Amino acid sequence: ALGGLGWPRVSCTAAGSASTCRSTSQLECLCTTGTNNVIGMLACFGSGMHGDYPDPACVDPKDADRDCLDRSLDGMGERDDFDFMAVHYLEYVQASLALEMKTQRSGSEATKTRCPFGTMTQSDGKSELSECMQRSEVSYLSESIEMVVERVNPIYFAMSTAKWAKSVGNMTTREEDFRPVFSASAGSVFLISFDLRHLSSAARYGKDWRIKFIVNETVNPAFNDSSDCDVLLARRETDNGRRNEIVQIAQQRGCLEERMPYAFEQDALRSDGLVAGGAFTFVLLPLRDCEWRMEVQIMNGNFLSDTYMFLNSAVIEHVGPRRAIQGTSKMFGVVMKNSLTIELPVNMPLKSFPDDPSLQRTISKAFLNWLPYQGVLTNYMKHPVALGENEFKFTEKGTYFGSQPDVCMPHIPYFSNCRGFGRAIPLWEVLEQSQGCTWGTGKAVGLTSIGSGAEGDICAGTSIECLLDEAPNLRMGLKRWFEAPSGTVLFHVTKEAFNGNELAGLDGPDSVPVYLVHGLKQEGSLPKTVILLFQYWQVSSTKKTMARGSVYFTEAEQPDNPDIFSGRAKWSYDLKVLWFPMTHFEVMVNFAFPLQFYFVLYMLIGFISVWMVYMLWCYHRFLARGSFPLEQGTPKLFDGRHFTCILFPLIKGMLIAFVSCLFPLVVGMGLISGKVAGVPIFPWAHCGENTLEEFCQLGLLDIVLSSYLGETKVTETTFGQRRTGRTGTVLAIMGGYAVVRALKLLVPTAPSQYYQKDGKAAAGAGDLLGDDDADTQTRGSGADAAQEAGATANRSGVKILPIFTTHLWKRSCLALILFLNAALQLCILQLAFSKGFRDHCLKFLVGVYILRIIIRRIATEFMCETLLIAPLHVTSQVTLLITLLAAPQHFSFLVSFIAVLGLRMIDRVYISPNEEYAITSASSVVQRIKRFYDIVARSKSRFQSADQEEDTDDELAERGADPGSKSASAAQEVEGEMEDMISFCTNLSSEAVGNILAPIFFAGCMWLYQETQILSNFNVMKEYTMYYFVFYCIMLLFQSLIDILSVNIVDVFHRWQVMDYLEYCQYRFKTRTADWKGRETSYAEMLCPHQRSIDQMCFSDQYYFVVAFSTTGMLTWILGMQIIFVNRWNVFDDPASPPVILIGGLACRSGHFLANKIGKLFKIWVRPPELQQQAAHIMSLAGGTGGGEVAAQILSLAGGPPNPPPGSLHEGWPEPQPYDAKGMERYRRAFLIENQQWLQSTFSELKDRRTITQHREHLLQALSGLLGEVAPNRWAGTGSASAPGGDGAAFAFGAAPAQSLARAAGDVQRQAYHGSVAQQVVRMWRQRAQFMLHLHRASSMVKIDHHGRAEKCELCGSTRQLVVTPIYTQTHIASTYRQQRDMSPLWNSPLWQHFYQTTPTCTLCEMHARKYDDAGENVPVDERRFQQLEVQKKTSYKVVMDNDLPVAPIDQEAVKLLWLWYHWTKELASGENARDFLPRYGVEGRTAAEIRRAQVMAKAAQAADQDDLPALSEEEDEADGTKDKADEDEEDDDAALKRRLRPSPEDVDLEAEPEGTAAFEADIELAWAEQAIIRSWLARARQSLHAPQLGDWSRPLPLPEQPDLPPPPSAPG
Repeated sequence: ALGGLGWPRVSCTAAGSASTCRSTSQLECLCTTGTNNVIGMLACFGSGMHGDYPDPACVDPKDADRDCLDRSLDGMGERDDFDFMAVHYLEYVQASLALEMKTQRSGSEATKTRCPFGTMTQSDGKSELSECMQRSEVSYLSESIEMVVERVNPIYFAMSTAKWAKSVGNMTTREEDFRPVFSASAGSVFLISFDLRHLSSAARYGKDWRIKFIVNETVNPAFNDSSDCDVLLARRETDNGRRNEIVQIAQQRGCLEERMPYAFEQDALRSDGLVAGGAFTFVLLPLRDCEWRMEVQIMNGNFLSDTYMFLNSAVIEHVGPRRAIQGTSKMFGVVMKNSLTIELPVNMPLKSFPDDPSLQRTISKAFLNWLPYQGVLTNYMKHPVALGENEFKFTEKGTYFGSQPDVCMPHIPYFSNCRGFGRAIPLWEVLEQSQGCTWGTGKAVGLTSIGSGAEGDICAGTSIECLLDEAPNLRMGLKRWFEAPSGTVLFHVTKEAFNGNELAGLDGPDSVPVYLVHGLKQEGSLPKTVILLFQYWQVSSTKKTMARGSVYFTEAEQPDNPDIFSGRAKWSYDLKVLWFPMTHFEVMVNFAFPLQFYFVLYMLIGFISVWMVYMLWCYHRFLARGSFPLEQGTPKLFDGRHFTCILFPLIKGMLIAFVSCLFPLVVGMGLISGKVAGVPIFPWAHCGENTLEEFCQLGLLDIVLSSYLGETKVTETTFGQRRTGRTGTVLAIMGGYAVVRALKLLVPTAPSQYYQKDGKAAAGAGDLLGDDDADTQTRGSGADAAQEAGATANRSGVKILPIFTTHLWKRSCLALILFLNAALQLCILQLAFSKGFRDHCLKFLVGVYILRIIIRRIATEFMCETLLIAPLHVTSQVTLLITLLAAPQHFSFLVSFIAVLGLRMIDRVYISPNEEYAITSASSVVQRIKRFYDIVARSKSRFQSADQEEDTDDELAERGADPGSKSASAAQEVEGEMEDMISFCTNLSSEAVGNILAPIFFAGCMWLYQETQILSNFNVMKEYTMYYFVFYCIMLLFQSLIDILSVNIVDVFHRWQVMDYLEYCQYRFKTRTADWKGRETSYAEMLCPHQRSIDQMCFSDQYYFVVAFSTTGMLTWILGMQIIFVNRWNVFDDPASPPVILIGGLACRSGHFLANKIGKLFKIWVRPPELQQQAAHIMSLAGGTGGGEVAAQILSLAGGPPNPPPGSLHEGWPEPQPYDAKGMERYRRAFLIENQQWLQSTFSELKDRRTITQHREHLLQALSGLLGEVAPNRWAGTGSASAPGGDGAAFAFGAAPAQSLARAAGDVQRQAYHGSVAQQVVRMWRQRAQFMLHLHRASSMVKIDHHGRAEKCELCGSTRQLVVTPIYTQTHIASTYRQQRDMSPLWNSPLWQHFYQTTPTCTLCEMHARKYDDAGENVPVDERRFQQLEVQKKTSYKVVMDNDLPVAPIDQEAVKLLWLWYHWTKELASGENARDFLPRYGVEGRTAAEIRRAQVMAKAAQAADQDDLPALSEEEDEADGTKDKADEDEEDDDAALKRRLRPSPEDVDLEAEPEGTAAFEADIELAWAEQAIIRSWLARARQSLHAPQLGDWSRPLPLPEQPDLPPPPSAPG
């Protein structure tokens, strides 16, 4: 009866336990019991010997019901083994009918009207063929299952490309009975195209014929599904939520049928549908390796004659992937993770849902898809999402994923009903086979292929029309894919390609997230176009790696038809899939390269940044060295003090700040989120496996609703949404608490003399985070001294408290500025999210940097204290570094970072030192414009009534200026170099803190990625955040190197000694007199007021701690407010807000208490005991208060307190700290116990007056003798002290004081003092002292205008520790001010500030500045400056202009003469001898006397030579004599008279001057003008000889052309 198939398999409904399964099926039990009566058969029902079976009522003779045994007849009811029989009973009916027909045919028997096989008439006696109907239509048969009367093979093998794996039958002889089975690999695609246009329209699909697909791991070609499989797998409304159970039951029944697509079934029911047209194509997408076959089943015997119409009507094409890795069939898979934050798509594979998640399996073997390629897509083609739960949608993601963290599949999710594809679109097919795809030769892009282009396969993408299966207004627990905001991860794609059969077994593969880059902004809108962009990295010429995936929703529309929202009308959209290769640049910016590549890249960026700064350093060190010489040599580049003075305090301070913040954050966030470091802290804080925490109750307040009015379906929130909103609230609370605590450290209650001018005692040791405010005890301690003095009792004796206190005012103002700045930074972050910022990133970053400088400047001017602005500056620095993420791509981010680094260096070296000068110059220009406007405006109204005239003697007020305001003050110059250097150190330290806080803030954004959405708004994917974090961390090292170079650059460029100053600050911090440096009572008065507090903190680890702590609080507040705003959380309507605030406050308070305890335990910032005692001793010697610096210097030389004696209780017991009350008490008790007897005896002796004073007289007398003073016994009057009862007995040494006499004398003196001149003088001096104190306080807040600092001290010439100080004392300046005010009794403070602002200053060393300041004397620099002045020299032009002679033209000879005189005077002025330079001008360089003497000497020498030579002969002598005589005769008489006798050489006077004028013997007449010029030039020549400095004359007019002078004589020889 079973056709040789054997007994049906046993159905085990128990979950995995074989012991509870029946060993024998019910059918086998009935057939093998051997009994034929009903009683024996009842053993096979109920709890029989063979096991538990269905209810015996199924075979009860009274209530027999076949539907109880066979569910296929009723569609519901209990299951029994008859339901799992090999074939349905209808198969037996069909077999019997076939046997009957064969028998009748063999016997030549026939009826008059024989109906075709499988049909019959409604009643007997029918003779028309048209009255034959299917058996399911015959009412009395009650058959709901169609009988398959014929199976036909429709495949046309001549055109099919797919090859079958196995078959049965003969394709040649009986093609219709041939049954091929095809082998399908997972992920491949089979296209089955039917062309039945020739089929009669009377044959209706589903009623008369149908198509069946048989799919299984292995398929027997001869296997036929049971007739009831179609009914079992039919979709019904009653199957809602049970689709997985129905499919499992059918598979247990042995059904291998793959249900036809829902759209195809619905279209086939319509006579006007596309199926009725006869041409359609199915897409078979196997999800795992399997086998399948296809057949056409004829269910109406009336159409048996049309059997051959189905032959060769179908063509099968097989396509597989081939381009991911060429030469293989590998493909990229889609990964759906259980951490998905949106609803699952409707095209997920069907899975089973057993009680044990580990037994879960995928039921779906393949997707059989259909949607017409052409034609109109209608609404009935949509999948019935509302009725198809667990088939078309899965609401419980945790149940769906079971024990698996993810599901890998070959098709694209979400887009579930697209033209030509149907329910599932294979990813590889749209990337390789779709229209618009072109295959290219891949060009490998290696790690070092910088600049390499993109070559490979490209898919430009064609529009694919898709139907939206979801009903838009059907609200679900999470957002659906079209409702997701930008930045949501829709799915993942594997980076590497895999074989199709490997996808199902992948466990957490390396994948690329596919983000929704551009979502729908308006709620209720639907996308009209969806762009799916994939980009790959061509690793080699044949291999591709997925690098990036993005989704864009464009052309959003708001549907007008409400039926679209309810799902009764269709909504179609176009899907475009793009596939492009990446260039090397694109691969890099999309993080497709290995992590090692980016590590090397970031290191390279760091080296480039350092190299840029190094080039600037080289320029200033070498090229600009001559312009900026250093007296003490160039500073060292590698200085160990960089670490001891900058790096180590920075690390220590920030580490303490982070540890202090850690506990409140962990506790507060843990109570709200219910987990600490991923570990649940509450018993109920457990979430099911693979269940989203969004729907789990984890936190302490998750159960509290989000509104006082309750929640509706519209306002309903999940547990996760409540936790997120309350997380923002608690972060804001804890951030605000941290800021408040930092304010109390920045502005202490009784801090230093900067806030307290009346000189209170130094504060003691404080806690790590500062003591609580003792406002009730020290309220008003920071108020003005005059106001403190005014806090006296009124007439009724009630004490009047001060109405203004400095520290409260500063705290409130600072808090306002800090939170306003935090709000501004939050707005800047929101601006950075915009597309405009992203498109013009560099421009906006420059603007943000400039805004940062402006904010810092405005806040500094408002608070007048640089220390208080440091947290604000650090917050702006962190925001600037975070806004770099707005760059459109990663490379732009790196470039922007370098650009910001360049701006920072320019600001450090050039802008900040000149910032004050630029601002004052601009202010001066504005003030001048304002004054000009006032003058013009005042000139319009010439008349002013007497009532409107101002009664003031303020000259500046009369001109419309406000001396008290900075805008009305005169143009201010740049501050001194000391102030500029401190400003540089402040910026350097603030930026160093910001550099460390930037990666920490980024890590917070990573931790709260979904809550804050900061990184997602910057398009920084969660999977890629680690790259940015690594970059920030790596750049910390290089930024430290850049800071070192920056310090060296300013040392060279500005000649600042930064490291010396920081080293001195470290020394001051180590020798501080209080545990908290800000509580010291002394400060540097030589500095400008707004820098004294930051100088007092010494840039120590305490400074870095308070700056980092306050900045961390502000950043935490920013994160909290960002969470509140992004998630639209109403804090004021949340009933849990008060508990959340309480939790945050208690967590912070507990962390505060714990930090103080830890600080005391580890003695953080606690001075050693020896330093405290020595400081107290030295301070007592110095006078109690003040002298802190002197005490610190003496402290290092002190030896410290004595050690306890050996063997005592205190040996090895360190003395407790002053704040340790219990420790001090134990220490004191131990001392008292050990020394009790000695103390008693000692104190008893000390009480004896005689013992105390017995040696006093002798000691004092001896001491007076040594000092040369009057002896004590002589202090009384002369001769009166020795008399025992005399008048001087009261003044004797050692005598009791005469109190009554002293009182009487005091009364007499008091009466004489009242009203006396002495009292008036004392009162006058007291008032003068009070006024001088007031004047000193008012003047200390005024910045004096000066023109920079000199290079050395104007008194001693020292170049170290130079300061700029007023020349005159305040008394002198005030006297001058009153004299200029005509000794007015009214004191105009604003005018005094303006007057004091312009007082002359000088540059002194610190020693002379302190000397003259302590002495109260004017600095004697006026005499030195007067001595350095030189008389202004008159130029030649001025001399000519001062001459009263007129200017007249001269001839050429005069010009020649003037030129000679001009050159001769220059030669003489230069120190040359006339004998040397006159021959160069053709003039004899000797005087007349020298010429005559030379001639005489020459002749005398010649004569001597002649006398010495012997005569040659007498004839020659006679001839000579005769010749001479003849010559003498020839001379005239006149010539003979004129001839003079030659004197002898002995008679010549060489020193005598010739008589008369030797230069001009002729009488030459000269015009008066020529004479005047000659005399003038002669006078100038004589003047040049006496004053050679006048040789360099200025010539405003062109000189005459130089005449031709004779050349100088040639050198001898």
